Amino acid sequence: MTATKINLSSLEKDAYRHKVPLEDGRFIPGKIDVVQSVLAYGVADEFISNSRILDIGCWSGGFSFYFERLGAEVVAIDVMDPDESGFSELKALLGSKVQFKRKTLYDLNPSDDGLFDGVFFQGVYYHLKHPILALERLNAIMRTDGILFGGGTSGDSYFKHADVCIRFDEMLPEANEVPVCFFVEDNFLGDKSNWFVPNGACLKAWLKRTGFECDKLWTKAGGAAATGEPRSNTRFVARKFSQPEPEHPY
Repeated sequence: MTATKINLSSLEKDAYRHKVPLEDGRFIPGKIDVVQSVLAYGVADEFISNSRILDIGCWSGGFSFYFERLGAEVVAIDVMDPDESGFSELKALLGSKVQFKRKTLYDLNPSDDGLFDGVFFQGVYYHLKHPILALERLNAIMRTDGILFGGGTSGDSYFKHADVCIRFDEMLPEANEVPVCFFVEDNFLGDKSNWFVPNGACLKAWLKRTGFECDKLWTKAGGAAATGEPRSNTRFVARKFSQPEPEHPY
């Protein structure tokens, strides 16, 4: 379906996870602005347009469809049913050729999935029980010098355990220079699907030891959408430069 034939008035506001740009300048309504999110990483459109891109945890597919529009060959994965997340509906609406695979990133391998020039990894790592293993899996399906860009909730400025709130940005800001990761015993920011919340220094260390070199990494403080409590969000752009370090190097 061409952009001019899409009737936006028939779509519910925020019916989808992502605000998806159309070729005619309009947007399919959604909660996350895809264009602004991608621009924030500073990854050149020229790189994306000539690349094979993997979108991890694609949800309703907004980023996948945007990368496709820029010219990339895109594979999208998620553990959610695409018919329930809105992915299938948006794909049909846009006439997209993005390939969807319902799988966990732990099951990624070059034999089944091939190699990628770029991997988009936003809003996923803190939902994983095994985040370092996940980064190793991503390393395995990326070409050398491939770009991994993403980010998510981090523990730089704030962490809440039960009723105890720790504000590093006010108490001990230099602590953010030490790699620290918090474990979520019950829920974090009202979300029970969170497991580990690293600070930016820890995230950078994870990347380094799994074969990635950060071109840039930055942290911003802001409100949490679900609860209004303070939070920090870290984003990064990294390149694959080696294989991950072995678990037992001696």
